[in-house]
Amino acid sequence: MQHNMATNNNDLTCCLCRKIYTNPIILSPCGHSFDHKCILEYTECPIGMCNAPVLEKSLLPNYALKNLIDNYNQSAKCTYEIFLLDTSTSMWYSDFFIGLFGTSRFQMAIQFLKEIFEKR
Repeated sequence: MQHNMATNNNDLTCCLCRKIYTNPIILSPCGHSFDHKCILEYTECPIGMCNAPVLEKSLLPNYALKNLIDNYNQSAKCTYEIFLLDTSTSMWYSDFFIGLFGTSRFQMAIQFLKEIFEKR
């Protein structure tokens, strides 16, 4: 039975560096996933007693994991945008006097959202 430690329990972090994957790969001899830069520090798979050799030709892109990470990152961005939109009304009142002396938080939020939507 193959066990993928790197993505256990919907975890999107590399088991070596404990950070969200930036370039997930699969070590083809054993099927374990790692971030590309992390696994290059090893000559053998560091998972338990696996010991599969780490060779550049055995590192394959993990497209499924990359898609999960992209979806996760996109949902995080949307949540932030929704939060900005949700709190924008209160910014009008809290920034009333600040707006007289410079750019209000509300105006900065509007500009931020315009830039985000233009990039899409």
